[in-house]
Amino acid sequence: MMRRLALLLCLAGCSLQPVYGGGRTGEVSSALSSVEIAPIPDRAGQVLRAALERNMGAGGDKRYRLEVVIREDTRGFGVRGDESITRERLSLNARYRLVDLANKTAILEDVARSDIAIDVVRSNEYSVVSAESTASERNAEQVARQILDRLGVFSGPGNEAQPAATERVAEGARPVDCCRPLFRSDESLVRERARLFGRQVATDLDDPFAVVDLSASVVADDTARLSDEASAIGLMVQRKLIRIADAADAMTPAVETCLDNPNVANLTVLQAGELPATSKLRKLMEAHPRALAVACYPEDGARLEQWLDAAAAERGLRLERAARDALLAYGGGARDILRSELDKLDLYTGGGSVTLDDVAAVCADRGEAAFDSLVNAVAGGRLAEAVAQLQRLQAEGEAGIAMLRALLRRIWQLREVRLGMARGAGAEAAVKALRPPVFWKDTAAVTAQAGTWTLEKLDRACRLLLETERAIKQSGSAGDLLAEHALLVLAHHARR
Repeated sequence: MMRRLALLLCLAGCSLQPVYGGGRTGEVSSALSSVEIAPIPDRAGQVLRAALERNMGAGGDKRYRLEVVIREDTRGFGVRGDESITRERLSLNARYRLVDLANKTAILEDVARSDIAIDVVRSNEYSVVSAESTASERNAEQVARQILDRLGVFSGPGNEAQPAATERVAEGARPVDCCRPLFRSDESLVRERARLFGRQVATDLDDPFAVVDLSASVVADDTARLSDEASAIGLMVQRKLIRIADAADAMTPAVETCLDNPNVANLTVLQAGELPATSKLRKLMEAHPRALAVACYPEDGARLEQWLDAAAAERGLRLERAARDALLAYGGGARDILRSELDKLDLYTGGGSVTLDDVAAVCADRGEAAFDSLVNAVAGGRLAEAVAQLQRLQAEGEAGIAMLRALLRRIWQLREVRLGMARGAGAEAAVKALRPPVFWKDTAAVTAQAGTWTLEKLDRACRLLLETERAIKQSGSAGDLLAEHALLVLAHHARR
């Protein structure tokens, strides 16, 4: 699924202010120099800390502390017939927070990530080690830049994070605090904010007289089309909303023509994928006085909980802690999914307190729910139950490969949990840290399974599942028997 970023073309003159305006004496640079960086362990942590220190400046009173926790991961892909890998992907995940030293409270929490793929040449181990070292350092530099950009936005005019500024603009406030956008993305949040902007013009976003949807290809092929639509007079509305959901660089000339047209009276909202600094569309949006670029950061933690509680309160609902955690795990941080589930809970409960049982009764089944009982039976070593679930799924016409892949996903989850436990985390904490999160109904089962599956057993299980799928594709009619054999073998191993 493509991740997206919302961009807004706004006729109200929005003065886009560079994050680092004023150079080393500017507001942001001064704020960054007041941040001390806590030690970050491991080689990648040292490189990351050094990159941050180079760009944050020295001296001055330290009023804040930046705390960073990192996790490195290496995964092989490009598997040959002899099961050797030809490529590796090295990733660096960083969770960081900015702490106010005066009251010891966290005023900003966020995550940063970078990954780089390298070639694996087993005939030259030195080249592999060298490439891994270089990739690790580049990941650290990339993460450092993301953290610095995020801190820059947070420390900019008004000292507010970009998402909060976006909400104020969408609610009709003058967009005077717009900062240079950072192009990270959250597809659900993009849709949420696109709706907020759109409703400033069109109360009903499905009204064909008030809303015009265009595709990027149409706009790119006809440079004048966007400008014409944006300046057209509505038949039954004062202003129209023009929406483009797949904006790309190819339509930059059309966007520029629209922005330079003095007769434009309608609002245009663009949604684009992650745009690099070299993107022509991004450069135009940042530089033009009539354009507003809005970055949509992935939300988690306290900010998302606050939004969920507020959205529930609007419907007269009060979420118990367990119910809130279950909803967050179910929705995966997607606001539109969470809003839909809140609407169902409102109808189901009639208002008031919402319990975990209410969430269990209302939340829709997931696409893989049909395999959950089988996966939990096999991974839990319950052989008789695994046989019964296999027979049920076979009677329903489910393919053997689909069952294998459902179990393989659980094996990979358990492997991530065991790696987290090896780094010192408890089983429950390691399960909670999984991304995407484990569905709340499966949390206890995954935690228990992590205690019985070692990394060695998980690696063997992964190989068996992949080999079985390959054999099924080659065998034709024997597929279900091969899948059944592999699943029951793994259920037996889980009991040991």
